[in-house]
Amino acid sequence: MRLYVKYIAFVTCFFLFWVCFLATRFNTLHVDIANIAGKLPKEAHALFGNNNDPLVPLQGSDKRVKLTVSEAGDVTLQRHSAMTAVKFRNLSDSVLFYSSFVDYRDGNMGYPYVRTILLKQVSYTVQLSCRFGETLVEGSLYELAENHQQKYSTFIFSCKIPESVSVDEIQDWILTDGSNSAILQATYRIRREESIRAYNYDYSICLPFLYGSMYEGKHLAEFAELNKLLGAQRITLYTLKNSLAKSLQKALDYYTEERLIEVIEYDLPVKDIWYHGQLITVTDCLYR
Repeated sequence: MRLYVKYIAFVTCFFLFWVCFLATRFNTLHVDIANIAGKLPKEAHALFGNNNDPLVPLQGSDKRVKLTVSEAGDVTLQRHSAMTAVKFRNLSDSVLFYSSFVDYRDGNMGYPYVRTILLKQVSYTVQLSCRFGETLVEGSLYELAENHQQKYSTFIFSCKIPESVSVDEIQDWILTDGSNSAILQATYRIRREESIRAYNYDYSICLPFLYGSMYEGKHLAEFAELNKLLGAQRITLYTLKNSLAKSLQKALDYYTEERLIEVIEYDLPVKDIWYHGQLITVTDCLYR
């Protein structure tokens, strides 16, 4: 009995030791991240506080930084590619398409494809095709999971590239349902892995749709600085920027100028879809 009591006491002490240790480590890491944020250039100070208070305390620091309109205005976008807009377009009332890409990989199909991320009403049955010049190719629809009984679902639409068409020369093609047509352009190209000598980034992060009023600039700064410490080189983020808090917009401006974050403007035209069409943003980002 005494041995059992000693065992319970030992396990309890061991557990409490690790709880205290992990809590201390977490607090130290949080302060380190905040201190790094406190050492950012003056443009970054606008990320951390209440827009109505010109004196903003930085977390992990006893310094107070005076913010002015001119200082906040110093943050400018220098790279056109830092803000990308891929807009939804309607093929019909029941089908909307987003981004398209040329897929050089043979995969398990044995030949390259053009693919399009699109939304379709689940109850709507349609045969979609691609036209390459005078050649019409019937395509196939693959529904991604997580529809959750919503009106719209996310699909990947694929068409085999005819052997008579050079994959390298494809710039656009026509999507049609027999009655309606739209010209698709390649948003990006997916090369065969064996042909890629080096990747632009070794470690990148995809963030689904960022929305609402919960987050401010300081939250994005902490997230960005932590992931920089972990080795992240690029963060791709989808949002409707002008709907966010002002401090968060300034934070996005700063980190796009720093070339850490790429912002994809994402304006979803339908509401009857699961979780703001998260599968669209995740799929689009992974193919980038």
